[in-house]
Amino acid sequence: MKHTHLTTVKKYLILTFLITWLSWWILALLTHTTTLSNQSLFGRALFLIGGFGPTISALFVLPADANNANKRNIKTFLLRHTPGSRKILLLFCLLTFLLFFLPARRLDPAVPLFMFPVIWIMMTFFTGGNEELGWRGTMQPLLEKAFGFLPATLLTGTTWTLWHIPLWFIQGDSHAAVPYLSFFVLGLLLSVFLAGLYKATKSVLCAMVYHGFLNTVMTFVPIQVNAVFFVALALMCAFAVIVWYRADKKEKSSHAH
Repeated sequence: MKHTHLTTVKKYLILTFLITWLSWWILALLTHTTTLSNQSLFGRALFLIGGFGPTISALFVLPADANNANKRNIKTFLLRHTPGSRKILLLFCLLTFLLFFLPARRLDPAVPLFMFPVIWIMMTFFTGGNEELGWRGTMQPLLEKAFGFLPATLLTGTTWTLWHIPLWFIQGDSHAAVPYLSFFVLGLLLSVFLAGLYKATKSVLCAMVYHGFLNTVMTFVPIQVNAVFFVALALMCAFAVIVWYRADKKEKSSHAH
């Protein structure tokens, strides 16, 4: 069984990196060797295709059902959830907003507040949240079955951050303004949050919405690295691990009966 899980993860990763890195490295090359802008129609198309690498790959490795992986199987994959998922999602969103807002205590005046729901929807379905079909919906649970929670989370988080590397070489992309090491560390911590949320809700959609919320909050709230931020990060990590532990304990208890 472990071998089967790892084989599926391998297929998922090969296809994901093939789609994403091919698109993004081509875009990086073009922005450095031609007059093409990453904001041009073709540049945006390459960026979007690359961003959907995990999404496409997850659907490709989705286990077939009796009707050969028909739309009903994909719908179940996207919409399944546990009782109380909405409350858990809301709590994660609230605590995450406080995590970023309390250290800074201000919003970015350059981003109109009324755009929050619009950007959240965009981040959920097109630039960030859509990835969760792959990272937390496919890779995390399979690795968790093979290695356990912490190794699975660290492996998924590390792969997720490495997957972003081409963005630092695309001229005009906002990632270049952030030191990669800082992005890497924060990515691992955010992976703990997302893993805890997914374990408790069993919902790909909740992971998508939460990922979109994370990206949106970081658009509206400037990250202020100070003592409050580090304490808040530690508390949020502890909360996510506790949520995961309780969900895992409940799951094992139900299987025992």
